[in-house]
Amino acid sequence: MVRFDPEAAERTILGDSLDDGALWLLADPDVRGARAFATSWQDRHGALAHDQRLIPWRLFALGGIYEDDNLTVKEAAQCMRIRGSLAQTLHALPDGAYFHMTPTPPPDDPDLLSHHELEVFADYSTMLVQDDQARLGDPGPAWFEALATNWINAAPGIVGVGAARPFDVPVIVDVRRTPPADNTLELQQAQHVTEASLAVPSGRLLISMQDFDDELPRIPLTPGTYVVRVYSHGLDTFSEDGLDGEDRYHVVLWPTDEEHPAQVIKRYPEPLPGG
Repeated sequence: MVRFDPEAAERTILGDSLDDGALWLLADPDVRGARAFATSWQDRHGALAHDQRLIPWRLFALGGIYEDDNLTVKEAAQCMRIRGSLAQTLHALPDGAYFHMTPTPPPDDPDLLSHHELEVFADYSTMLVQDDQARLGDPGPAWFEALATNWINAAPGIVGVGAARPFDVPVIVDVRRTPPADNTLELQQAQHVTEASLAVPSGRLLISMQDFDDELPRIPLTPGTYVVRVYSHGLDTFSEDGLDGEDRYHVVLWPTDEEHPAQVIKRYPEPLPGG
């Protein structure tokens, strides 16, 4: 007999039989079975259908409480889909860790695992897409020269990405099961596209510039090697002094068994801004 927490994907073994589970529940039915609350809720709102469940607006693992204003009724399978995203995020994180919550992937793209919208400080007009445990150290001038020329370079556990401005820039990160198609509209519209492989043994992805503050959101991934492709947009929107513009960056990752060298897939026809 096992108790399953759908918000954290944690299992607690209660015993070897249904009797063991019943004894555990009956030892404290108000806490372990929410008997008193469920009964009072049903008295106020009526019984649930057999395929319905109560689910909190603010999930209990994130501080939600048992109150009417925090609960809504949804179909049971939908409740599990909502909680599944949270369980995947929390499963490998220690208590008290910061994380970046993701919305449910849109139904028209079943290969999209997670979607993240960030503001990233591009110090010296560069960002690092990296494993949470990787450190760049001092790679030398050649590493940064290649990064400035191509807006892409790689070191163990790290992919360096160029940006147009040394400020906070909008970065969208999508994690996919499969590569994007070669003829996507975004590949046609993006002005500069780069690619490199990245090992993420920790299962946590960090995007910053040599900043490892605990409050920076980590993106959970299945540990392994990924292709990192960066689509850069809005490179022709800058003011004369190069400080104001509508540049944005779309980082797409998908798992791979092969090493992909740092390379330019599509080059901006003008000198890259920010150099």
